[in-house]
Amino acid sequence: MSADNSNTDFYSREEMAMLAELAADGSFQGQRMPRIFRHAAVQLQNSLERSKPQGDRDFDSSESAGSGKHKNCVLMVYGIDQSRFNCDKLFNLFCVYGTCLRIKFLKAKPDTCMVEMGLPSESALIIEHLNGIELFGHKLLFQSSNQKSIIPIDEPFKMPDQSLSFVDYSNNENQRFSDVRAARKNRILPPSRQLYWFDAPPGITEHGIQKIFEMKRASTPTAVTKFNINTEKVAEYG
Repeated sequence: MSADNSNTDFYSREEMAMLAELAADGSFQGQRMPRIFRHAAVQLQNSLERSKPQGDRDFDSSESAGSGKHKNCVLMVYGIDQSRFNCDKLFNLFCVYGTCLRIKFLKAKPDTCMVEMGLPSESALIIEHLNGIELFGHKLLFQSSNQKSIIPIDEPFKMPDQSLSFVDYSNNENQRFSDVRAARKNRILPPSRQLYWFDAPPGITEHGIQKIFEMKRASTPTAVTKFNINTEKVAEYG
């Protein structure tokens, strides 16, 4: 595979290894990897790792996060209230920790859903930062699933808000880790009481911000600080 310096700078060492595997397979021609190939590359790498003898396997990055036994991309989420949650709300919660591929609510277990991340290390980050948090008055608990992936379903049932109980986000434009440059902009942190809003409309007021929170049945901010829109297009809420 031929790759110029810009390609080398654009991809991490792990992703360059994935590109090499795709090139060897004849599936990729040395250009920048479109988003649709990213999950395929990850799946290929995971498949190759599983085929190695146990003693020859590389050290998993999720072990450095204090989760050495976490080798799965799929998580079980417990404590869900289907009247307050849906797939999009959970995607917004999970996508800051990695590539959220699929979310599926379980009809037989209304308080449980499943989420599939792109990498085991991303699932480990969710457990590290979100396990035990209280959201919409419910305590959420996370556990690694025995399933290796979430199987898509053709006719998912409808949630109380009429949204679908299964959504595939593989090619969603709101993914925050679609490439290395986008990933570097993210800050992996636990939830906090402060929100930052970039590119705030010039005419936004504190009352207008509070109305948005009220419309979404969320607690209204106790304080709002608007920075100079000409120098820092950021609004800070606490």
